[in-house]
Amino acid sequence: MSDAISPVAEIQRIGGHLCLDLTNTVHHRYRPQDGDYFTGVADVLQWALDSDLIDLERRDAYHAQLREDADSADRFLEDVISLRESLFELFTSTASGREIAARDLAVLNRALTEGAALRRLVWADPHPIWQWSTENPWSIPWRLAWSASELLCSPMLARVKECPPPDGCGWLFLDRSKNRSRRWCSMRDCGNAAKAKRHYRRKKAKRKSSAEAHT
Repeated sequence: MSDAISPVAEIQRIGGHLCLDLTNTVHHRYRPQDGDYFTGVADVLQWALDSDLIDLERRDAYHAQLREDADSADRFLEDVISLRESLFELFTSTASGREIAARDLAVLNRALTEGAALRRLVWADPHPIWQWSTENPWSIPWRLAWSASELLCSPMLARVKECPPPDGCGWLFLDRSKNRSRRWCSMRDCGNAAKAKRHYRRKKAKRKSSAEAHT
């Protein structure tokens, strides 16, 4: 696999949790024309490497394994994206108080059930830890599903927020601020852009008002 820099290397990790960072692998949630960072298996594997889910050796091994079977590669990409989209719906639903869609919960449960066979307890003194099989590329979506289940069952779920449309990008993040006042995925990006838009709208409204006063 080439070590050329992939666009996924540009993704900001602003989610504050692995599963939220997964949902943020699209450029903009409300401008689908901006594109998707996951255009192929190589992008998913590079993102998993950058997220410390796998190491460089495993990335290349998974890529070689999936490259040998086009159907498996297509299914792998579809599974990751399907899980990502279901998690986005689940977390935005809980954040906004909407009812959870049964389909989205079913996608997550299916991944959790299938992944259970690849997970075991091993002793790591002074206590046991969970360890995942490293031989199967599907350990990536299954570990992502487990990450989502932990957050969904955690008190931190109440701190999940969406960078608000129409000015925000729709990315998800954990608001860890003391008074839960964080609004934007990033003040440098969406926050500043929204501020500039508000300023422009105020100036436009002021000019319109002034023009009407002189007619």
